[in-house]
Amino acid sequence: MFRIVVLLILIQTSYAQELLNLVQEESDDLILIEEDDLSSDSLILNEEEKENLSILREKELDSVNQIINSKFNNYTETQKEVVKIKTEDILKSPVFKGYINKGTILYNLITKEQEELTQNSFVKAYSLIDDEGYYYLQNENGTVSYKVRETELAKISLISNMYEPPKKFVPVIKNKKDFKLKDKNLSLSPIFNYHIGRTRPTFLRDLTNDQTHTGSLTRFEFKTMGNFDFPIHLGLSLIYTDIRANVRTSGENYKMTSLAIGPTLAIRNLMEDLIDIDLIASVHSSIFSNLRETRVSQSLDYNLTQTMLMLGVEKPFKIFLGRLIVGANFQRQWSKASSNEFNVDTNASNNYDDSYSLSFGWGFDWDIY
Repeated sequence: MFRIVVLLILIQTSYAQELLNLVQEESDDLILIEEDDLSSDSLILNEEEKENLSILREKELDSVNQIINSKFNNYTETQKEVVKIKTEDILKSPVFKGYINKGTILYNLITKEQEELTQNSFVKAYSLIDDEGYYYLQNENGTVSYKVRETELAKISLISNMYEPPKKFVPVIKNKKDFKLKDKNLSLSPIFNYHIGRTRPTFLRDLTNDQTHTGSLTRFEFKTMGNFDFPIHLGLSLIYTDIRANVRTSGENYKMTSLAIGPTLAIRNLMEDLIDIDLIASVHSSIFSNLRETRVSQSLDYNLTQTMLMLGVEKPFKIFLGRLIVGANFQRQWSKASSNEFNVDTNASNNYDDSYSLSFGWGFDWDIY
Protein backbone atom coordinates (compact mmCIF):
# COMPACT_ATOMS: atom_id res chain seq x y z
CA MET A 1 0.00 0.00 0.00
CA PHE A 2 2.83 2.41 0.86
CA ARG A 3 4.53 1.78 -2.48
CA ILE A 4 1.27 2.54 -4.35
CA VAL A 5 0.96 5.92 -2.57
CA VAL A 6 4.55 6.79 -3.45
CA LEU A 7 3.95 5.81 -7.06
CA LEU A 8 0.86 8.05 -7.29
CA ILE A 9 2.83 11.02 -5.88
CA LEU A 10 5.56 10.46 -8.46
CA ILE A 11 2.94 10.28 -11.20
CA GLN A 12 1.58 13.71 -10.24
CA THR A 13 4.95 15.42 -9.87
CA SER A 14 8.18 13.92 -11.13
CA TYR A 15 7.02 12.66 -14.52
CA ALA A 16 4.42 15.18 -15.62
CA GLN A 17 6.83 17.05 -17.87
CA GLU A 18 8.36 13.83 -19.27
CA LEU A 19 5.10 12.94 -21.01
CA LEU A 20 5.21 16.08 -23.14
CA ASN A 21 7.91 14.66 -25.41
CA LEU A 22 7.24 10.93 -25.09
CA VAL A 23 7.15 9.42 -28.57
CA GLN A 24 5.79 6.06 -29.69
CA GLU A 25 8.73 5.24 -31.97
CA GLU A 26 11.65 3.86 -29.98
CA SER A 27 15.03 5.54 -30.45
CA ASP A 28 18.28 5.75 -28.50
CA ASP A 29 19.03 9.23 -29.85
CA LEU A 30 19.54 12.03 -27.34
CA ILE A 31 16.34 14.04 -27.02
CA LEU A 32 16.48 17.49 -28.64
CA ILE A 33 13.70 19.89 -27.65
CA GLU A 34 12.29 22.40 -30.10
CA GLU A 35 12.66 26.02 -28.89
CA ASP A 36 8.89 26.52 -29.17
CA ASP A 37 8.35 23.77 -26.53
CA LEU A 38 10.58 25.27 -23.85
CA SER A 39 7.67 26.37 -21.65
CA SER A 40 4.65 24.31 -20.56
CA ASP A 41 2.00 24.35 -17.89
CA SER A 42 1.48 21.63 -15.29
CA LEU A 43 -0.75 18.79 -16.50
CA ILE A 44 -3.45 16.60 -15.00
CA LEU A 45 -2.85 13.05 -16.24
CA ASN A 46 -5.63 11.12 -17.95
CA GLU A 47 -5.78 7.32 -18.30
CA GLU A 48 -3.80 7.26 -21.55
CA GLU A 49 -1.07 9.44 -20.06
CA LYS A 50 -0.89 7.21 -16.99
CA GLU A 51 -0.41 4.23 -19.25
CA ASN A 52 2.36 6.05 -21.12
CA LEU A 53 3.97 6.92 -17.79
CA SER A 54 3.99 3.27 -16.85
CA ILE A 55 5.71 2.47 -20.14
CA LEU A 56 8.26 5.20 -19.40
CA ARG A 57 9.04 3.67 -15.99
CA GLU A 58 9.61 0.29 -17.61
CA LYS A 59 12.03 1.86 -20.09
CA GLU A 60 13.92 3.57 -17.29
CA LEU A 61 14.26 0.25 -15.48
CA ASP A 62 15.47 -1.31 -18.71
CA SER A 63 18.06 1.49 -18.91
CA VAL A 64 19.26 0.64 -15.39
CA ASN A 65 19.64 -3.03 -16.27
CA GLN A 66 21.39 -2.21 -19.53
CA ILE A 67 23.89 0.05 -17.72
CA ILE A 68 24.81 -2.37 -14.93
CA ASN A 69 24.89 -5.43 -17.23
CA SER A 70 26.93 -3.81 -20.01
CA LYS A 71 29.98 -5.86 -20.98
CA PHE A 72 32.01 -2.67 -20.61
CA ASN A 73 31.11 -2.38 -16.90
CA ASN A 74 32.89 -5.10 -14.97
CA TYR A 75 30.81 -4.84 -11.80
CA THR A 76 30.63 -7.42 -9.07
CA GLU A 77 27.21 -8.46 -7.82
CA THR A 78 27.55 -6.11 -4.85
CA GLN A 79 28.63 -3.24 -7.08
CA LYS A 80 25.75 -3.91 -9.43
CA GLU A 81 23.28 -3.59 -6.56
CA VAL A 82 24.82 -0.30 -5.43
CA VAL A 83 24.84 1.14 -8.99
CA LYS A 84 21.26 -0.03 -9.52
CA ILE A 85 19.97 1.71 -6.41
CA LYS A 86 21.81 4.98 -7.19
CA THR A 87 20.71 4.96 -10.84
CA GLU A 88 17.08 4.27 -9.92
CA ASP A 89 17.14 7.17 -7.44
CA ILE A 90 18.41 9.50 -10.19
CA LEU A 91 15.73 8.37 -12.65
CA LYS A 92 13.03 8.98 -10.03
CA SER A 93 14.06 12.65 -9.69
CA PRO A 94 12.13 15.41 -11.53
CA VAL A 95 13.12 16.19 -15.12
CA PHE A 96 14.10 19.71 -16.20
CA LYS A 97 14.86 21.31 -19.53
CA GLY A 98 18.39 22.44 -20.25
CA TYR A 99 20.78 23.69 -22.91
CA ILE A 100 24.18 22.26 -23.95
CA ASN A 101 26.69 24.03 -26.20
CA LYS A 102 28.15 22.50 -29.32
CA GLY A 103 31.47 20.78 -28.63
CA THR A 104 30.50 19.58 -25.13
CA ILE A 105 31.71 16.08 -24.26
CA LEU A 106 28.97 13.53 -23.40
CA TYR A 107 29.75 10.29 -21.53
CA ASN A 108 28.07 7.13 -22.84
CA LEU A 109 26.86 5.04 -19.87
CA ILE A 110 26.65 1.84 -21.93
CA THR A 111 29.91 1.85 -23.93
CA LYS A 112 31.99 3.98 -21.52
CA GLU A 113 33.01 6.16 -24.49
CA GLN A 114 33.17 9.95 -24.70
CA GLU A 115 31.31 11.61 -27.56
CA GLU A 116 31.44 15.24 -28.72
CA LEU A 117 28.13 17.06 -29.25
CA THR A 118 27.99 18.30 -32.85
CA GLN A 119 25.34 21.01 -32.43
CA ASN A 120 23.85 23.35 -29.82
CA SER A 121 21.07 21.34 -28.20
CA PHE A 122 18.09 21.69 -25.88
CA VAL A 123 17.73 18.54 -23.76
CA LYS A 124 15.87 16.95 -20.85
CA ALA A 125 17.88 15.94 -17.80
CA TYR A 126 17.18 14.36 -14.39
CA SER A 127 17.65 16.87 -11.60
CA LEU A 128 19.61 14.56 -9.24
CA ILE A 129 23.32 14.35 -10.10
CA ASP A 130 25.47 11.26 -9.56
CA ASP A 131 28.49 10.88 -7.26
CA GLU A 132 30.83 12.21 -10.00
CA GLY A 133 28.82 15.39 -10.61
CA TYR A 134 27.03 14.35 -13.83
CA TYR A 135 23.43 14.89 -15.01
CA TYR A 136 21.72 11.93 -16.71
CA LEU A 137 20.05 12.85 -20.02
CA GLN A 138 16.73 11.42 -21.21
CA ASN A 139 16.56 9.99 -24.75
CA GLU A 140 13.62 10.47 -27.10
CA ASN A 141 12.14 7.10 -26.17
CA GLY A 142 12.50 7.62 -22.41
CA THR A 143 15.65 5.54 -21.97
CA VAL A 144 18.94 6.81 -20.59
CA SER A 145 22.34 6.28 -22.18
CA TYR A 146 24.25 9.58 -21.79
CA LYS A 147 25.36 11.83 -18.99
CA VAL A 148 26.99 15.27 -19.02
CA ARG A 149 29.05 17.15 -16.46
CA GLU A 150 26.94 19.44 -14.25
CA THR A 151 28.92 22.56 -15.28
CA GLU A 152 28.26 21.94 -18.99
CA LEU A 153 24.44 22.06 -18.78
CA ALA A 154 22.50 25.29 -18.33
CA LYS A 155 18.98 25.21 -16.87
CA ILE A 156 16.45 26.99 -19.07
CA SER A 157 14.55 28.39 -16.08
CA LEU A 158 17.70 30.08 -14.74
CA ILE A 159 18.50 31.59 -18.13
CA SER A 160 14.95 32.97 -18.44
CA ASN A 161 15.17 34.61 -15.01
CA MET A 162 18.35 36.48 -16.00
CA TYR A 163 16.42 38.91 -18.25
CA GLU A 164 16.35 42.48 -17.02
CA PRO A 165 14.26 45.16 -18.76
CA PRO A 166 16.29 48.05 -20.21
CA LYS A 167 16.57 51.12 -18.07
CA LYS A 168 15.56 54.55 -19.26
CA PHE A 169 18.41 56.81 -20.26
CA VAL A 170 19.02 60.29 -21.63
CA PRO A 171 21.30 60.45 -24.72
CA VAL A 172 24.47 62.45 -24.22
CA ILE A 173 25.53 64.67 -27.13
CA LYS A 174 29.24 64.30 -27.79
CA ASN A 175 31.30 67.44 -27.23
CA LYS A 176 28.27 69.56 -26.42
CA LYS A 177 29.30 73.19 -25.92
CA ASP A 178 27.53 76.19 -24.47
CA PHE A 179 28.09 79.06 -26.89
CA LYS A 180 28.63 82.52 -25.43
CA LEU A 181 28.74 85.91 -27.12
CA LYS A 182 31.10 87.24 -24.45
CA ASP A 183 34.23 85.47 -23.26
CA LYS A 184 36.01 86.09 -19.99
CA ASN A 185 39.34 84.95 -21.47
CA LEU A 186 41.13 86.18 -24.61
CA SER A 187 42.97 83.58 -26.68
CA LEU A 188 44.45 83.94 -30.17
CA SER A 189 45.78 81.43 -32.70
CA PRO A 190 48.62 82.78 -34.87
CA ILE A 191 49.04 80.74 -38.09
CA PHE A 192 51.74 80.82 -40.78
CA ASN A 193 50.85 79.28 -44.15
CA TYR A 194 52.83 78.65 -47.33
CA HIS A 195 50.74 78.29 -50.53
CA ILE A 196 51.87 76.84 -53.84
CA GLY A 197 49.64 76.46 -56.88
CA ARG A 198 48.63 77.47 -60.41
CA THR A 199 46.66 80.35 -61.87
CA ARG A 200 44.00 80.35 -64.56
CA PRO A 201 44.08 84.02 -65.61
CA THR A 202 41.48 85.97 -67.52
CA PHE A 203 42.48 89.56 -66.72
CA LEU A 204 46.23 88.93 -67.15
CA ARG A 205 45.70 87.14 -70.47
CA ASP A 206 43.83 90.18 -71.73
CA LEU A 207 46.46 92.56 -70.35
CA THR A 208 49.39 90.71 -71.94
CA ASN A 209 47.58 89.80 -75.18
CA ASP A 210 48.13 86.06 -74.67
CA GLN A 211 45.06 83.88 -74.38
CA THR A 212 46.58 80.50 -73.50
CA HIS A 213 49.09 80.87 -70.69
CA THR A 214 48.80 79.87 -67.04
CA GLY A 215 50.99 81.02 -64.19
CA SER A 216 52.72 79.60 -61.13
CA LEU A 217 51.70 80.99 -57.74
CA THR A 218 53.57 81.33 -54.48
CA ARG A 219 51.83 82.86 -51.49
CA PHE A 220 52.90 83.55 -47.90
CA GLU A 221 50.13 84.07 -45.37
CA PHE A 222 50.11 85.18 -41.77
CA LYS A 223 46.79 85.24 -39.93
CA THR A 224 45.63 85.32 -36.37
CA MET A 225 42.29 83.86 -35.30
CA GLY A 226 40.34 84.58 -32.15
CA ASN A 227 39.37 81.54 -30.09
CA PHE A 228 35.79 82.12 -28.93
CA ASP A 229 33.06 79.87 -27.59
CA PHE A 230 31.00 80.99 -30.57
CA PRO A 231 31.20 78.44 -33.43
CA ILE A 232 32.42 81.00 -36.00
CA HIS A 233 35.94 82.25 -35.34
CA LEU A 234 37.00 85.66 -36.69
CA GLY A 235 40.50 86.86 -37.47
CA LEU A 236 42.77 89.03 -39.61
CA SER A 237 44.89 87.82 -42.54
CA LEU A 238 47.91 89.31 -44.33
CA ILE A 239 49.10 87.71 -47.60
CA TYR A 240 52.04 88.30 -49.91
CA THR A 241 51.59 86.84 -53.43
CA ASP A 242 54.09 86.19 -56.21
CA ILE A 243 52.75 85.11 -59.66
CA ARG A 244 54.98 84.39 -62.65
CA ALA A 245 54.20 83.25 -66.20
CA ASN A 246 55.71 82.96 -69.68
CA VAL A 247 53.66 84.59 -72.46
CA ARG A 248 53.62 84.08 -76.18
CA THR A 249 56.43 82.06 -77.79
CA SER A 250 59.26 84.55 -77.87
CA GLY A 251 60.42 84.11 -74.28
CA GLU A 252 58.42 87.04 -72.91
CA ASN A 253 57.16 86.81 -69.34
CA TYR A 254 55.68 88.73 -66.45
CA LYS A 255 55.93 88.88 -62.69
CA MET A 256 53.22 90.14 -60.39
CA THR A 257 53.67 90.83 -56.67
CA SER A 258 51.14 92.05 -54.16
CA LEU A 259 50.54 92.54 -50.46
CA ALA A 260 46.94 92.40 -49.22
CA ILE A 261 45.10 92.45 -45.92
CA GLY A 262 41.59 91.56 -44.86
CA PRO A 263 39.26 89.77 -42.46
CA THR A 264 38.96 85.99 -42.31
CA LEU A 265 36.57 83.61 -40.62
CA ALA A 266 36.71 79.94 -39.80
CA ILE A 267 34.09 77.32 -38.96
CA ARG A 268 35.97 74.64 -37.10
CA ASN A 269 35.50 70.91 -36.57
CA LEU A 270 33.18 70.23 -39.49
CA MET A 271 32.36 66.51 -39.93
CA GLU A 272 34.18 65.90 -36.66
CA ASP A 273 33.34 62.20 -36.53
CA LEU A 274 34.58 61.66 -40.11
CA ILE A 275 37.52 63.88 -41.05
CA ASP A 276 37.33 66.93 -38.71
CA ILE A 277 38.22 69.86 -40.98
CA ASP A 278 37.98 73.67 -40.76
CA LEU A 279 36.18 75.76 -43.39
CA ILE A 280 38.01 79.02 -44.14
CA ALA A 281 36.77 82.15 -45.95
CA SER A 282 38.58 85.49 -46.31
CA VAL A 283 38.39 88.76 -48.24
CA HIS A 284 41.55 90.78 -49.01
CA SER A 285 42.22 94.22 -50.45
CA SER A 286 45.63 95.07 -51.88
CA ILE A 287 47.93 97.44 -50.00
CA PHE A 288 50.15 97.52 -53.03
CA SER A 289 50.31 95.47 -56.22
CA ASN A 290 52.38 95.81 -59.38
CA LEU A 291 53.17 93.83 -62.48
CA ARG A 292 56.22 93.97 -64.75
CA GLU A 293 55.84 92.56 -68.26
CA THR A 294 59.16 91.83 -69.97
CA ARG A 295 59.01 91.87 -73.76
CA VAL A 296 61.76 91.38 -76.32
CA SER A 297 62.59 95.08 -76.64
CA GLN A 298 61.04 96.70 -73.57
CA SER A 299 59.56 96.28 -70.11
CA LEU A 300 56.10 97.51 -69.14
CA ASP A 301 55.17 98.36 -65.57
CA TYR A 302 51.58 98.32 -64.30
CA ASN A 303 50.01 99.43 -61.05
CA LEU A 304 47.18 97.15 -59.95
CA THR A 305 44.27 97.57 -57.60
CA GLN A 306 42.97 94.21 -56.41
CA THR A 307 40.23 92.63 -54.33
CA MET A 308 40.39 88.93 -53.51
CA LEU A 309 37.99 86.29 -52.21
CA MET A 310 39.56 83.08 -50.95
CA LEU A 311 37.77 79.90 -49.86
CA GLY A 312 39.50 76.87 -48.44
CA VAL A 313 39.56 73.93 -46.11
CA GLU A 314 42.23 73.12 -43.55
CA LYS A 315 43.01 69.98 -41.61
CA PRO A 316 44.97 70.54 -38.38
CA PHE A 317 47.20 67.86 -36.85
CA LYS A 318 48.38 68.20 -33.27
CA ILE A 319 52.14 67.90 -32.82
CA PHE A 320 54.43 68.27 -29.82
CA LEU A 321 54.58 72.03 -30.37
CA GLY A 322 51.36 73.52 -31.72
CA ARG A 323 49.57 72.27 -34.84
CA LEU A 324 50.63 71.21 -38.33
CA ILE A 325 48.07 72.45 -40.87
CA VAL A 326 47.41 71.12 -44.39
CA GLY A 327 44.87 72.82 -46.66
CA ALA A 328 43.52 73.49 -50.15
CA ASN A 329 42.32 76.85 -51.48
CA PHE A 330 40.49 78.56 -54.32
CA GLN A 331 40.89 82.30 -54.88
CA ARG A 332 39.22 84.71 -57.28
CA GLN A 333 41.04 87.99 -57.74
CA TRP A 334 39.46 91.06 -59.36
CA SER A 335 42.00 93.57 -60.78
CA LYS A 336 42.18 96.99 -62.37
CA ALA A 337 45.38 98.16 -64.09
CA SER A 338 46.89 101.59 -64.66
CA SER A 339 50.26 103.03 -65.73
CA ASN A 340 52.07 106.33 -65.42
CA GLU A 341 53.69 105.84 -68.85
CA PHE A 342 50.88 104.73 -71.19
CA ASN A 343 47.17 104.13 -71.46
CA VAL A 344 45.88 100.69 -70.46
CA ASP A 345 43.07 99.26 -72.54
CA THR A 346 41.39 96.05 -71.29
CA ASN A 347 37.99 94.42 -71.67
CA ALA A 348 35.86 95.30 -68.63
CA SER A 349 34.34 91.79 -68.53
CA ASN A 350 37.78 90.18 -68.26
CA ASN A 351 38.58 91.62 -64.85
CA TYR A 352 39.33 88.54 -62.75
CA ASP A 353 41.88 85.74 -62.36
CA ASP A 354 41.39 82.38 -60.63
CA SER A 355 43.98 80.38 -58.76
CA TYR A 356 44.16 77.00 -57.03
CA SER A 357 46.69 76.13 -54.37
CA LEU A 358 47.73 73.75 -51.61
CA SER A 359 48.85 75.14 -48.28
CA PHE A 360 51.13 73.91 -45.53
CA GLY A 361 51.35 75.71 -42.23
CA TRP A 362 52.00 75.78 -38.53
CA GLY A 363 49.99 77.37 -35.75
CA PHE A 364 49.63 77.52 -32.00
CA ASP A 365 47.31 78.89 -29.33
CA TRP A 366 48.25 81.99 -27.36
CA ASP A 367 46.34 82.76 -24.16
CA ILE A 368 46.66 86.52 -23.58
CA TYR A 369 44.70 86.59 -20.31
